Amino acid sequence: MLEDSRVDKHKDNIGGGSFWNLPERNYSNLPTVCWDFVASLYGKNELLDILEIGVHRARLLTWLTSQYDIQVSSYTGVDPYAGDETDPYTGAYWKDKEEADNVWNESNSIFEKHGHSLLRLYSQDYYSESEGSEWDVILVDGDHRYTEALWDFEHWFNRVKPNGIMIVDDYGNSDTPEVTRALNEFIRNNRHKILKSAYRVLPFQNKGKEIPISKTIVFLMRNEIS
Repeated sequence: MLEDSRVDKHKDNIGGGSFWNLPERNYSNLPTVCWDFVASLYGKNELLDILEIGVHRARLLTWLTSQYDIQVSSYTGVDPYAGDETDPYTGAYWKDKEEADNVWNESNSIFEKHGHSLLRLYSQDYYSESEGSEWDVILVDGDHRYTEALWDFEHWFNRVKPNGIMIVDDYGNSDTPEVTRALNEFIRNNRHKILKSAYRVLPFQNKGKEIPISKTIVFLMRNEIS
């Protein structure tokens, strides 16, 4: 009877779920959140030009081509896959240049399989090379340092077509606080360019972490006149 009382005492519910909920790893993922939003925004027959800054293992393209009936005219990925001492992701995404090369080759194969282009370039370099180009959807998940993230937001939002959207990953992520700081500044300085905004909070649990944290995916629609 004492044991039963103790169990009953701790049958707490918070937000409709049990308080005692670890381990739990069944969360929505970034590709689902992104492509659900895009699919809800555009018609099934509308051809989209999509740019992704920061590709890593091409999960977004893989998910798009396997799960969604979104019509894509062009899908361009940009990621340097540097793997050297200047690369902030060496030691996190890859241990050295050789491993970065391997990830690049695997991701490039995915892009080629679906008839799209993955460019091994820094964001700033492709911005210069693609002068005059615009996209319906630009996903920004590149360099997460403050200066570099702010540069990406300020420059790539100007390449979004009117009424198109920029999608930003990792806002509010405790692992990447400089993205939050950079996006806050971008929005403060560019409200006149933003027609609409939306967000989705996404719990996630990285490999090696026992307890999940959360981040926010932010959607910004560009004004026709900005």
